[in-house]
Amino acid sequence: MLAQQIVNGLTIGSFYALMAIGLTIIFGLMDVINFAHGEFYMLSGFLTLLFASVFKINWFLSVVMAVAIVFFFGQMCEKLILKPLRDASLLNKALSMIGLSFFLKNLIIASVGARSHDVVFPQEGLSLRFGSVLVTYEQVWFMGMAFLVFILLYVLLYWTKRGKAMRATFQNKEAAALMGVDIHKMYSWTFGLGCLLAAVAGSLLGTLYMVYPAMGDIVIIKSFIVAIMGGMGSIPGAICGGFTLGVVESLAAGYISSEYKDVVGFLIVIVLLLVRPKGMFGK
Repeated sequence: MLAQQIVNGLTIGSFYALMAIGLTIIFGLMDVINFAHGEFYMLSGFLTLLFASVFKINWFLSVVMAVAIVFFFGQMCEKLILKPLRDASLLNKALSMIGLSFFLKNLIIASVGARSHDVVFPQEGLSLRFGSVLVTYEQVWFMGMAFLVFILLYVLLYWTKRGKAMRATFQNKEAAALMGVDIHKMYSWTFGLGCLLAAVAGSLLGTLYMVYPAMGDIVIIKSFIVAIMGGMGSIPGAICGGFTLGVVESLAAGYISSEYKDVVGFLIVIVLLLVRPKGMFGK
């Protein structure tokens, strides 16, 4: 049972990590707390539902299309909403994101209603057994895709010109601008990338469970917990925090009760912040 709970925890933890990385890169580079992060996650889930279940498009292609749309939509939101607030206070930026969150959620409710929807997965119901551990094809696919995104993100940040410009902007905006980096373009691209990571998690987790307008509510809270645990602005911290929270929640659900698993996350972050106020990887 222990091994099964760990596998389940690693699965959900990979999604927490994706969401938290998106939050932390947006905050670290733009000083924006993206309270609409859960709605970008939800939007991608519904787009995957639309393409895969309604239009009967190949599931993998549906995920790619949904993620791409959310990426460009995120960039558009940055240009229309955040760019005019570039010099505004952190509070004003946060309020604008809260407004966007309410708008997107109510737009989906008005369009399709508040009920849950099931996304068609081509290999649903199939599984692999390793001793006492049962791993579904969905878990294999989704964890594999999540780790692929981690690898691609690393390559992007450390091996590409744009990634290096992004890290330079993260470290010192003024110096990066003097070196010729287009800060405004970097802000737009970073916000889009953060939304893309949320979109990957939304498409995959929405397929694993269900898609509904409020699906981002608890996930955004967990994402903030993970980002704070790891240290806001730290990508390694977001990854470690995501897997830690996922495994601990899974163990709590298996050995205590599923009713208390969400409480565990809050207890962990409280204890951690008492010991390390800036998180595991915070400086």
